[in-house]
Amino acid sequence: MNKKKLGKALTLGLVLFMGSVEVFAAGSSGGGSPPSGSIGALADTIIQSLQSVQDMLIAICYIAGVGFAGAGIFKFKQHKDNPTQVPLGGPIAMIFIAAALIYLPSVIVATGSTIFGTSGQHGSIGQNQNIFEGSGGS
Repeated sequence: MNKKKLGKALTLGLVLFMGSVEVFAAGSSGGGSPPSGSIGALADTIIQSLQSVQDMLIAICYIAGVGFAGAGIFKFKQHKDNPTQVPLGGPIAMIFIAAALIYLPSVIVATGSTIFGTSGQHGSIGQNQNIFEGSGGS
């Protein structure tokens, strides 16, 4: 690694570390929220910050999917006009990629609900919870 890349990596690491220290130290102790400076407060802050990143990635998936669908349709027309120059595999692959990109956000939401459930609570790190509550057993 040359000196420029090492300097950039160290600067990025320092910025991320200082940002996490600031997030960890910031906050106020509210009614039902974890106390300031706890890991739960840090987790809540990170989750709130990543929500906008998630929304941006979903929008990018939809836009890229529509773009690939349009490009695939255009490639189909090119194949129709000149089949020797444009192979049929390209447009078919573009249409499949478009379908995957458009369907990806739904798959991620469904997978997350299946794995983690929909009744998760933010900031519940360190709280004692009985996992057998409501199971009908005594």
